[in-house]
Order: sequence, then C-alpha cells, then structure tokens
Amino acid sequence: MKVRRAWRPAQLVERRRETESASTLVLEVTDWPGHLAGQHIDVRLTALDGYQAARSYSLAAPTNGDRIEITVQRVPDGEVSSYLVGEARDCDTVEVRGPVGGWFVWQPADTAPVLLVAGGSGVVPLMAMIRSRGAVSSTPFRLIYSVRTPRIGSTTMNFAVVRLRTVGSTSRFFTPVGRPRASRVRSGG
Repeated sequence: MKVRRAWRPAQLVERRRETESASTLVLEVTDWPGHLAGQHIDVRLTALDGYQAARSYSLAAPTNGDRIEITVQRVPDGEVSSYLVGEARDCDTVEVRGPVGGWFVWQPADTAPVLLVAGGSGVVPLMAMIRSRGAVSSTPFRLIYSVRTPRIGSTTMNFAVVRLRTVGSTSRFFTPVGRPRASRVRSGG
C-alpha cells in the first residue's frame, strides 16, 4: 500500500460521541487509497491567519470507500483535539495525510490468534483491527483493556465485554486491582 504524503481535504460528515471527552469523526476524503487496521493519519488545521497545527490520529475502522474514521480524545488545552471534539461541525473541512505506518497492522490473511492490550484511547487502532476481523475472519482475538469507568468499555464497543480492569476499582464487575497474571489472561478473568 502506497503512503500518500500530500495533504488532502477531508470533510466531516458524521460525529459520534463515545465518552464525555472523546468523539469518533467520520471524514470523507476523495480518492482515499484505503488503509490497514492499525495505521494512522495526520490531521492538519489551518487558522485564518495561516497558523497551522497537525496531530496524528489512529484510524478507528476498516477501509470504507472514501470514508475514514478517527476517534479523538480531547486533551486539556489541546489545539487540535479541542477543535475536533468540541467545535468542528458537519461539512467542516480539515486536511489529512496518510495512511501512515505499517509495523503494527492486522491483515485478514493473518490467522494466528491475536492478543490485544490497551489502555484508554490506546484502544482505537485495536478497535479497527477488531472491526476488520469481524467483517472477514474468524481469527481468535482477545482484548485486555484498562479503563477508568465501566461505561467506556461496555457501551461504546460493539461486542460483549467479559471483564474490565482498572486502577482503584471497587466494583464487583472488575477483576482485582494489580498486575495481570498469565492465568487470568488465559481464563478471561
């Protein structure tokens, strides 16, 4: 897959609120070359005075024609994330470059079992892998995901959550606080 180094316009066509501070943005990019689950893009904003700011965001879903999805976590005082999560409106345009990266990708031809480990917004490229798998493969996947609140893991992911793990949790739905042990990973608890 050829990496596109040129900046191209991308129009916001849909926004889904994932959490209080994160949203998934669906962008329309004319002649999008496609991407692999696990790749990312660079997003650039340009102010009226010419000032530019760019940040990298993981692609959150499999290739879907000219539409791409990124999930953005608002960072306090973040120039780009604050705009994307809080201010951008449907039909607004940003610039994108990519897809970028090829070292941490999953392809449908890969049949070996996969163990995915993430915390917080680090789950975004892994969700692209899970969504890609669901469409074309029966490769066994296991996700270990650390979250601060159960709502994040149970309502925004489109699959059943067996266990969640978090620091300081007192909920009976979480595994005990501490380091994951191999036996817990194998058993799902």
